[in-house]
Amino acid sequence: MARISDLCALYDGHLLPVLPKGNGVCPICHGLLSSGTGYCYQCKEAQSKLPATADVIGFIALAVKGEQLATDLWVYKSSRAHEARLRPQLGLSAVLWRWLSLHESCLANASGVDGFPLVTTVPSAIHRHPHPLTTIVSSTVKITSDRYIELLKPSEPAYDAACSEHARNERVMNERVMNSKRYVATRTPTGNPEPVLIIDDTFTSGAHIQSAAACLSDAGYGPIAALCIGRHFNRRPEKRGYIQFAESYYRAARQLGWSWDECSLCNTCTSAGTI
Repeated sequence: MARISDLCALYDGHLLPVLPKGNGVCPICHGLLSSGTGYCYQCKEAQSKLPATADVIGFIALAVKGEQLATDLWVYKSSRAHEARLRPQLGLSAVLWRWLSLHESCLANASGVDGFPLVTTVPSAIHRHPHPLTTIVSSTVKITSDRYIELLKPSEPAYDAACSEHARNERVMNERVMNSKRYVATRTPTGNPEPVLIIDDTFTSGAHIQSAAACLSDAGYGPIAALCIGRHFNRRPEKRGYIQFAESYYRAARQLGWSWDECSLCNTCTSAGTI
């Protein structure tokens, strides 16, 4: 059986760090800012539209559009060929396992807890069952499997009722509407609030994982940390004037370089986060 390090080696030379917060980097989602400071548009939307958001969000690596990690994050769940899905499923499992073994404590420290007794995943937007990420977290990755519980399920009727017609149309187009009614909790805490780690594969706008965090917070869980394997990144954003900021971010990530010993939460090289 292949070792975790051997499977992670599939990504040697293909992983880029998500920049730590700093000038030009959103302190919540670690995405790029055009204004240099403050929060990005998506994170402002989450704060204004949701009753609660994740206490902290961690990322393993940049999922740069067109590059290896972003491609695998699509292939592992969306390829029609079963054999094509297997390699990235194994590789992503190893990357997640290795990162958690090194940096889950960073998420816990940032959340103000000793650890996460509960681990869950964000339900599939198109109702894949079982979703390969659920299988990875609940079975393949042994440091999460004994803590995994399916705490969330889609709530289409309630979600649709809570959305305007415009928002429903937007949801159909790009699934980026933030709403605490998107999901429902499958159970509530039995006693005091329980810390939860939510894992998702790709962070694009934050709509899915922040809506999931809002749902769990409303159900009585907390603190809630979120972890995404890939932080979506487009070097050629469509919004006018953003390409220069995207290239500055990308160059800063390249300059910082990948290291398994550092993450965007524990990285002390704050100057590298200035773009």
